[in-house]
Amino acid sequence: MKSANGSRSIKRQDVAQRLYLNIFSITFSIAIIICGLISTQATAASFDCKKASTWLEKTVCANPELSKLDEQMAKAYQDALKSLSPEGQKETKQYQKQWLKMISSSSNSEDGLKNQYKERIKQLQHILIKFPDHVFRNVYVDDSKTDKTCETDASVDKELTYPQIEYPRNENEKFWNSLISQKAIDGYKGYKNEECTNIFYSCTIIFNNKRLISGYCRDYSYDHGALHAIATAGCLNWLLETRQELQIADLFDNKTDWRNKLSLSISQKKKEQEAHDGTKLTAPGEDVNTGLMDISNINSKEWMISKEGLSFRLTAWNYFAFITIDWKILEPYLSKKGRLLIFD
Repeated sequence: MKSANGSRSIKRQDVAQRLYLNIFSITFSIAIIICGLISTQATAASFDCKKASTWLEKTVCANPELSKLDEQMAKAYQDALKSLSPEGQKETKQYQKQWLKMISSSSNSEDGLKNQYKERIKQLQHILIKFPDHVFRNVYVDDSKTDKTCETDASVDKELTYPQIEYPRNENEKFWNSLISQKAIDGYKGYKNEECTNIFYSCTIIFNNKRLISGYCRDYSYDHGALHAIATAGCLNWLLETRQELQIADLFDNKTDWRNKLSLSISQKKKEQEAHDGTKLTAPGEDVNTGLMDISNINSKEWMISKEGLSFRLTAWNYFAFITIDWKILEPYLSKKGRLLIFD
């Protein structure tokens, strides 16, 4: 028979052995997790980090967040290519090469790289703009360079963006593609000789149906020397069927007092916007001396159509803002043609 002391000794040895095994098991599990994390970090990017050779590749592989962003960008890029026509694929591939070359030669911090990745992912995810009856694709043109004549020897960004109907079905839709690209290029060319200016010029579609396209082109320029930024926007409402710009009077029934209603509505919205911005704004058609508005003087570059309502551009010295008059307010004043165009 074993003594009581001997039995207690064996039990203590069993407890110690089990405790040792548990500690070993936990330690081993933690080691596996750590190795897994290291392995994941080393291969999380869209390329093999074991073969990383450039500064950009090494930076991406060493930073878990950048590595994840690189994966997301690669997926967004492949998804975009699958949805594009051969012409769209060619342009997207060219721009992707330009973008990679630009960030590879830049001297950005890791935070700067993260921002550039996020912006490119957003571009790729929004490369197709889908509307009822039409699909547009955004065309990106990049002209970034490092300009040694600038005071800061900084990279001078010159970026152009404009939408194209992806599969034009007739001459009118081809004409739209030619029109909007030319408008964008003409606006962009205006800055070409300003060597130390960052220029971002983009055209955006905001409303579309079978007959009507509405949108706006905006430019944003930042002058390194003067250290100030200027942003402006011009609108466009285009009838595909007749190849002409829609006039604001075409939307309304002349038997109604729509001019007075629209003028009062814009004035009220303008006051609200001024109170919000804390600055004086100028509305389209407004007499700066009297504050009264002449709707007949509103040109096509100052208003546009959206799903929510009729939008108008307000301007200050160095920026612009849009106010929107809800369709519920304007619907009683619309003509039959206007209702067909808007609610088609």
